[in-house]
Amino acid sequence: MEKQQDPIQASKEGQLENAGGSLSAVPPKQLFADDTPVQRQNKNGDKDHEQEQQQEQAPPGITMERANEVFQALQSLTFENSRGEQQQVPYHFPPDGCYARAHLMAQAMEGMGITSEKIFVMSQRQDGSGGLTVASDYSPTPNVPSITWRYHVAPVVNVIGEEGGVTRMVMDPSVSSRPLTVSEWIGLMSPDEFSERTVDEVQELANNNGGNPFVNGDNYYYFSPQEHFWPADFNATPQSADANMDSVRDTLTQYADQTVITEFIAAVRQQARAEAPGVEAVIQAGGRFPAELRPQVWTYFLSEINGDFKDAVSEEDFNRLRDFMNP
Repeated sequence: MEKQQDPIQASKEGQLENAGGSLSAVPPKQLFADDTPVQRQNKNGDKDHEQEQQQEQAPPGITMERANEVFQALQSLTFENSRGEQQQVPYHFPPDGCYARAHLMAQAMEGMGITSEKIFVMSQRQDGSGGLTVASDYSPTPNVPSITWRYHVAPVVNVIGEEGGVTRMVMDPSVSSRPLTVSEWIGLMSPDEFSERTVDEVQELANNNGGNPFVNGDNYYYFSPQEHFWPADFNATPQSADANMDSVRDTLTQYADQTVITEFIAAVRQQARAEAPGVEAVIQAGGRFPAELRPQVWTYFLSEINGDFKDAVSEEDFNRLRDFMNP
């Protein structure tokens, strides 16, 4: 039997191969993200690193109401893709690209007059695999609605409470629909304890580890200036951050092109657990990519589509979707 072509690879020219749903063609530098500081040796559940810090020690902040407004604006943020067009930032392609999304969000907030940092969370298991796993309907892997990372990065803003205390809030539309505290954000990715390190400590760790900031079995996070693009980007400048963004613009464009496929399987997963499941949202999502690609997408995700989703919808609706996806 001829091997079915992977739609994640076939949907656009130059996209990453997805062998059995495992995306892995990211250049080595893209294994890195950026950072910013909290307090020393705090657990991710502690509140003292994210609440009620002295105002004179904290960068300027915004109100929670303003933070929510900014988050909503970031959700619809666009970027100039490699074709010179404005395209939606690919929050719905979570396997990779956090370094670019964080950079674009930080730039957008700077344009709003808002100071931000970045937070890097790092976790590598003893076998060298990633220790961060987040549930995501937008995972492109059939039957695996989750994503695993070795690190993740997002911008952070300081939010001033009613009594003047400052809380660092993470702005990350790829994992949440609202701003999150540091402990909430890390908690979405791991139940383990994470210690906080400073940029200097991470640099010392990397220097003692051949330039590698990852250590097997070590969970930590750190804050950095917004110009840090990758983890261990210790000599970053605003100019180097812009240059790094230009170097991954084509990659981010490919990810943005692939979101039509991840949004299709997300619609399938969401309808499978809906109180009143149907196929209209799935058909709408499937209509966003070319008709000639639909049979490949259908076959690629068929084992998952034939599971809870098929059980949830009526036979008539299922057949209607099948016929739409196989014109």
